[in-house]
Amino acid sequence: MLRAQGLRTACTSTLGVEVDGQRLMDGDCTGYWSGRSVLTDPDVDAAVLETARGGILRRGLCYDRSDVAVVLNISADHLGQDGVETLDELAAVKAVVADTARRALVLNAEDQRCVAMAAQARDAYNAGASIMHVHIRAQEPGMGHMPSWDPEVAQEVVDAIRAACPGVVINLTTGVIGKDISGPLACIRRVRPEIAACNAGSLNYLKIKEDGNWAWPPMVFDNPVAKVQQFLDVMEECGTHPEFECFDVGIVRSVTMFIKNGMLKPSMGRPEYNLVMGVASGMPCDARLLELLPQWMAPGAVWQATHRTSTPSCSRKP
Repeated sequence: MLRAQGLRTACTSTLGVEVDGQRLMDGDCTGYWSGRSVLTDPDVDAAVLETARGGILRRGLCYDRSDVAVVLNISADHLGQDGVETLDELAAVKAVVADTARRALVLNAEDQRCVAMAAQARDAYNAGASIMHVHIRAQEPGMGHMPSWDPEVAQEVVDAIRAACPGVVINLTTGVIGKDISGPLACIRRVRPEIAACNAGSLNYLKIKEDGNWAWPPMVFDNPVAKVQQFLDVMEECGTHPEFECFDVGIVRSVTMFIKNGMLKPSMGRPEYNLVMGVASGMPCDARLLELLPQWMAPGAVWQATHRTSTPSCSRKP
């Protein structure tokens, strides 16, 4: 995904070190020095680092912060090594990785010691964050890059966040390709979040490489009006406020038409637009659009802008 965004990406793992898919070193490279070697490389834009608990104990982390941290399991296979005798002690070691997350923390909701790390979300909460935008990932081995629409998993994750951050507002993702939206709807009904994303229009989801080849097979992120209406009906049923995600200029104008048509009921609150900028085939991240687009929004609407490839701006404007 990072490479698809045009970032020169390094990866360290038990298999070795790779940069942009090219293997530079073979062997177990999950320790401090392997990670540091790619982080100090001026030609590397982003890094994905598998981090071994042995390396943490012997040398520490090679970084003090990360955009995203992932902890998938706390298992007994390394107990009795490096002074770690219990699963709770091992969880404390792996929590060092979780502590570095600044934008997102991904935890295995089926591992109670991982769920306990949701308390790390409290760092953002204590810093003033009042809304958590929640994506749930598949828990099956090798499937963590895929979304999960299991209502049980969604409930566990949201419960853990609410317990760690009393009063926080949950904004649940809903984006799915295709006509079958039963999974996202089931998650909304189970979790009943205060806010849920409502992807408000279709988009050719494309990215082109410099050599003219597609970065991934061309696809359509399909969100026809009937699909949007299905989401809005369930959000109204659950008392959930929709956040209309707009990936292109025409989608902003479509949302205004939805509102004029009565698709957004008064009981669901003021219209809210999220200008999702930076997708290669959508609207560019251009500050001039922030001056232009509000005139095409419904009266009384609020809006925010999110840059797809960097830290999001979460300023809501009346």
